[in-house]
Amino acid sequence: MHTINQNDPPVLDYLEEFSSKLDCVMVEIANVKRFALADNLKLYNVNQLARALGLAPGTIYNKINKRQIPFMKIGGSIRFSEEHLNQILYANSK
Repeated sequence: MHTINQNDPPVLDYLEEFSSKLDCVMVEIANVKRFALADNLKLYNVNQLARALGLAPGTIYNKINKRQIPFMKIGGSIRFSEEHLNQILYANSK
């Protein structure tokens, strides 16, 4: 059995990185909750956005991977706000 020494530099680096990422996630969750409560925010998933735009879900995922459309991740799930939908529609109307 391997004992983890919390003073080992690799362990400290890992814990520091993990803590930093966790802080970022917590800030994002707080922001989403704040916006949702403040604006009664409607969030769409990939399938809902695809239906609204008349596109296949795979096309939406491709655009997400290429960073061609705005989105947010909440707990690992991709979501789109009304503002994201408006930005996508406006960009496609040009």
